[in-house]
Parts: sequence; structure tokens; C-alpha cells
Amino acid sequence: MDSPKQEHPSARFVAESIDGITVRSAVPDRPFYKVVQDKDGQTYAQGVRLQTDKVERANRRLQSLEVKEMDIQTESPGDAQGAEVLEPDEHVLAQFLRDVAPIMEQELLLAWQTLPVFESYVPVWDDVAETCEMTHQVWKEGLVDLQVTSVAWNTTGATLACAFGKLDTLGWCEVTAPVCVWNIFRPQLVAGEPDTVIQVQGFVMCVAFHPTKPSLLAGGTYNGELQIWNTGAGELDPPLGNT
Repeated sequence: MDSPKQEHPSARFVAESIDGITVRSAVPDRPFYKVVQDKDGQTYAQGVRLQTDKVERANRRLQSLEVKEMDIQTESPGDAQGAEVLEPDEHVLAQFLRDVAPIMEQELLLAWQTLPVFESYVPVWDDVAETCEMTHQVWKEGLVDLQVTSVAWNTTGATLACAFGKLDTLGWCEVTAPVCVWNIFRPQLVAGEPDTVIQVQGFVMCVAFHPTKPSLLAGGTYNGELQIWNTGAGELDPPLGNT
């Protein structure tokens, strides 16, 4: 029995001719020549320069034809005044609690006896890892013989206030020292340049932010005054409040 004849790989290709394309050149009606002189001083005539027709382009701006907006919100308390209020049946609720309470107590007791999560846990008191590391370091340039008297974070945890003063001051105080504010998570943070600087006569001993308004900062001075600033307003002199 003769084996089937295998097809030669070249048989997969078929000779086929495809019509070409014609590129028409833009040639003026009358030939144009100009005299050109080469580096040897000889002159000759240079003919017209040929090029294809200019390619035309058009820009189209597309956008949707219809725009729809829809607002969804819960009903206001006034709209719900006429709605039916369902009162719970206390007898049915009490019976339900009496039925499920023994089952829940049994399951809790079983879980406490069969799942001793911390039974094999033994604390290692001698191997204490140092996990505290410094993430930021800020300061105020040009301070001489001044120490940090108080620091405070605002309610968002992003702004740090730091008061400077002289801790060895005794008697009447004529020291003027700043309260500096940094937005720690601002991308353009410069450690040595505070975002806000408040100069205080009789330096501040303690600073604290408002518990719900992140920009309000209060400070108690060495001279016994209490001053309040709105650090988000920009204008800090005079302060928002002063006693």
C-alpha cells in the first residue's frame, strides 16, 4: 500500500499579482528652473521639485448628547410623620429570649471549654523588641537658648504644635518666644520651616488644640495669660481670644 504523498511547504503559497497604486505628483504647468552654482564655481540649471499632494486632515470633537443627574437621599423626619410606627410585642419578645437564652448559654460554655485560645501561650518577658523609631524631626531655625515647653497634636492627628521658651526663667519675664505649627503629612514639608509661627510675649508654657475644631489652638503663657489662635485663618496677630 502506497503511503500518502506529503504536500511540499511551498505549495501553501500562491502566486498572485495585486494592482499597484498611483501617487500623482504636483507639477506646475510650466517648468521652473533656477541657476545654481556649485563650490567649483560652475553653474547649472536646477529643475522643479516634485512632491505628492497635500494630505488633508480634519478634527472632530465627540461627546455625549444627553446628560442626566439623579439625587438619592433618605426621607426627612417631616416626611415620615405620617408613616406607620410598628410597636414591638413585648410578650413575644420575652418568650423569644426565654427560648434562646439556654441555647446561647450552653454554646458559650461549650466554646469556653473546647477552645482554649491562650492556654499554650507563654509570654517572653526577657525578649523585648525595640519597635519605636523616629519618623519625623522638626525644628525652628534661629532659636538660641530656648527649650521646648509643650507639644500638642490636633484632633485629626496631622498637625503638630510646639511651644518654645526658657525653662529657667525666674521673676518678671520679658522673653518673646514662638509657637510653631507643622502639618506633618504635607508633601512640601520642610523640617526647619514651620507652616505657622506665632510670636508670643512672655513665652507659652502649655498648648492644646480644640477637641473638635482642628484649627483652634490655645496657649497659656508664663505671665498667666490664655491666648487662642485660629491657625487656619492665616491672620494670627492679634489672637482670636486673649485673657
